[in-house]
Formats: sequence, C-alpha cells, structure tokens
Amino acid sequence: MLTYSADDLWTLRHHSPPSRAVRKAIFKAHLWRPGATSQSADQSDVNNKSADRDRRLRIGCLNVWSLSKKTVAVREAIESNNLDVLAMTETWHQHSNDICLRDAVPSFFAVVDAVRESQPRYGGITVLYCCDATRSICR
Repeated sequence: MLTYSADDLWTLRHHSPPSRAVRKAIFKAHLWRPGATSQSADQSDVNNKSADRDRRLRIGCLNVWSLSKKTVAVREAIESNNLDVLAMTETWHQHSNDICLRDAVPSFFAVVDAVRESQPRYGGITVLYCCDATRSICR
C-alpha cells in the first residue's frame, strides 16, 4: 500500500488540493491513507483483511506529464505495487510504438492508448493492464 505525506502529494504538481468530496472518496475506497495509521485489530482480523486485499483489483492513475522522462518510475510503480491496471494522462507520446511507452510497460502488460491528433506531442492517455494469467486480474 502506498502512503504519502502532504509534501509527497504536492510534488504531484497539483495547483490545489483535491476537493473534500474527492478526498472522502479516495479514503473510502482505501486508495490513500495517511502515513501513520493505528492498528488495533487482533492478528486474525489482520490476516483476513490481508487475504481480502490480495483478491482486489489493484488500479493506479498518474498524470505523468511527459512519459519519456519517467519510464523507469512508471515501471517500478507497476511492479513494486503489484498493479493490475495503470491509467496515465498527459503522456505526451506520439504513437503507440513510442520507445518511451515500450520502456515503461512490463512484459506481462498490454497497452491501450490515444494520442492527441491535433498536437501529438502533448496530451495523450494510456491504459496499461495485466494480461498474464498468473496475476490477479486474469484469474
């Protein structure tokens, strides 16, 4: 599970924090938790939650703001967090065979992308998803 401090969130280059409704939705879906969370559950409860968590679909979303500069970071984020799906915006790639896109995608992932036709070096979205039968998304 990823945890972020307030300083970490500001490095994502947002001009303002998300609205209260968005923050509540993120916390409710257990997509983000403050760095220090207290745990008062007994061990069996923790094991049950861990088993449930392993069966969940792991999804991430990034505004990468130029994928060519962050291919290693994207690949590491997928692998270290065991993601099943990663959606990226502002990839700034020109076509589906861009080297930066191929470098960012682990071998067991497939890619669906859309390039901004009017300005192919700006915008662009990409969804990476696991297509390996041994990983959780294909079970």
